[in-house]
Amino acid sequence: MISLVWTGYASAVVAAPVEQGLTQPDGREFAARQWGDERLHGWETIEGYTVVRDEAGYWSYAEAGGPGGLKSTGVIVGLAPPEGLRRGVRPKAGVWLKGVEGRAEKGRGEAPRRVVPPTGVANIPVILVNFSDTATTYTAPDFEALLFGSGNKSLKDYYEE
Repeated sequence: MISLVWTGYASAVVAAPVEQGLTQPDGREFAARQWGDERLHGWETIEGYTVVRDEAGYWSYAEAGGPGGLKSTGVIVGLAPPEGLRRGVRPKAGVWLKGVEGRAEKGRGEAPRRVVPPTGVANIPVILVNFSDTATTYTAPDFEALLFGSGNKSLKDYYEE
């Protein structure tokens, strides 16, 4: 019973805190590690400074603000971090919730149209397979009777019941 209650919280997998090399567009590399889980995550330098990609595609030091809760300081990683920059900057929890709500809104709308109507006649493909090293036990007419025939134990009778 408890596992049913806590399922939503237990399903979040924490990012592996291993050092990885990230490459700038100009080829320079620096060491970084991921933080967070699958819902809220990002990157930080080994020294603990949060980093984001800027509009030019460069990894730059981040500060609080912007639509994602983080914004670029404009200082590219590999240079000294800006004076007074805080380590471990993270987006506010509300930023994550806004993203979830936005995705939920996109998911709403018309239900998908059914390809096969819920009533009436529908043609369904039946593929009979036999391997070259085996002999068949049942014939194609046997399967036709089993699936589409009238009488006890046919698939047709099951659905018409």
